[in-house]
Amino acid sequence: MYDVEKRGDKPIYEYLYMCIRDDIVGGRIKGGEKLLSKRRLAQQEGVALITVENAYEQLIVEGYIESRERSGYYAVMDAERFAYATGSGIDNRPAIDKRNTNSIYKKDKMAFHGSTNTRRYTSRKDNKESVTGVTNNKEPALADFVSQRLHDDAFPFDIWSKLMRKVLSDRNPECLAPPDPCGLEVLRYAIAGYLMRSRGIDANPDNIIVGPGTEYLENILLVLSGGGALTAVEDPGYKKIGLVCERSGHKCLHIPVNKDGLDVFALEGTSVRLVNISPSHQFPTGAVMSAVRRAQLLDWAGREDAYIAEDDYDSEFRFSGRPIPPISASYPDRVIYMNTFTRTLAPSIRIAFMVLPDKLMERYREKLSFYSGTVSSFDQLVLAEFINGGYYERHLSRMRNYYSKRRENILKIFEDKGDNSLFTPIKDNAGLRLILKGPDWLDDEKFIKELSEKGIKISCMNDYCYSYKKMYEHLFLLSFGAANEDDFKKALPVMEEVSINYRN
Repeated sequence: MYDVEKRGDKPIYEYLYMCIRDDIVGGRIKGGEKLLSKRRLAQQEGVALITVENAYEQLIVEGYIESRERSGYYAVMDAERFAYATGSGIDNRPAIDKRNTNSIYKKDKMAFHGSTNTRRYTSRKDNKESVTGVTNNKEPALADFVSQRLHDDAFPFDIWSKLMRKVLSDRNPECLAPPDPCGLEVLRYAIAGYLMRSRGIDANPDNIIVGPGTEYLENILLVLSGGGALTAVEDPGYKKIGLVCERSGHKCLHIPVNKDGLDVFALEGTSVRLVNISPSHQFPTGAVMSAVRRAQLLDWAGREDAYIAEDDYDSEFRFSGRPIPPISASYPDRVIYMNTFTRTLAPSIRIAFMVLPDKLMERYREKLSFYSGTVSSFDQLVLAEFINGGYYERHLSRMRNYYSKRRENILKIFEDKGDNSLFTPIKDNAGLRLILKGPDWLDDEKFIKELSEKGIKISCMNDYCYSYKKMYEHLFLLSFGAANEDDFKKALPVMEEVSINYRN
């Protein structure tokens, strides 16, 4: 029995989740062992049924337990092999919304939930394919669901301009000085503090590298991996990383993704030295890497003396349950943590960062200490003030609430249409895009082209695939970072009209 009175200031559901997780990791609950039913656990602990449902849902998302139809909940075999760091700041971050909204989603029918065990190399032919899903540069008349921008009103102009004036007034000599190759010390310390508070990562500021984007940081990792070293990326995934690898003279292996994340067995027997993943919210499928799969990946990396580049994509925009802890919080010697401020502030603010393990940082100092700083000192100083003043975390809190409400309103549009809608949202509780399942009769490429001609920009899952395109047919991605509810209301009838014309 768990004593919920000992939870401190944690929500009850989160305390139960942590207790059960720790019992699984500690071996007190064995792999394959059946857990108490939700109703029985709620009665035992004297809590509401919804509280237990939320705790079990989080354990399912992170891959510690599984639900078996008409049987109950069971601990996943080998889940105890992956243990998160405890006592970290991530456990204290409040969730946005714990309500169960699964009823409006199409459940467990996505093709990428299947399992594959093949891999493929980049070829120059592959590089001719779109890496963004944009097929037409014409300005949309109705709606742009491809843009990665946030809504203009979301940017904190008043605070940012105030901090710019403050930096110019108080730190003008530093504004003109050449930036440190690793990034200004004041910004690296600000980032380290933020990572501890928000993601539970105890980062050494001296191991943080600041750069103008993840592509730049990936180039650094490729140099540190050794000339021509074999790298791996997710398939489907963010295609620019594969292009960066190939254009840098590195062969790139494309590893399939399923509902549990990267297929680690596809790495066996290769000489991969660097694998790029987005385990907390995989792009573009939205899959969360399970605890078992994380343990398998770490085992492989340890045996092969390889490194894992963890892109913490969309971690700031999780709308249900608690944040997914990053792997690097618990295994900093083997995992490189990467993130960017571009996604949460504005595309024009080109500041990203990574936290290197000690051995890679030593290699960086030996090989790349001659590099010049790539982000202006002024921009770094303003961002450091923004973080140190607490503005960034308040900004993220506002953004989560703002986009949580927008997401609810957009999903309500589909809910109101019910079974009459030709497009159904796929379950995904994070990120600023929807995955829509379209009719089976569509030709995805022609459909997107015709919509573009009508002033609507969307992309499809296949835009981010190297292989297995048949598996991802009729899955469309619609960003709502800049697009609002009215854009969806205008676009959806046009999408359905075009779809019906294809059937006829």
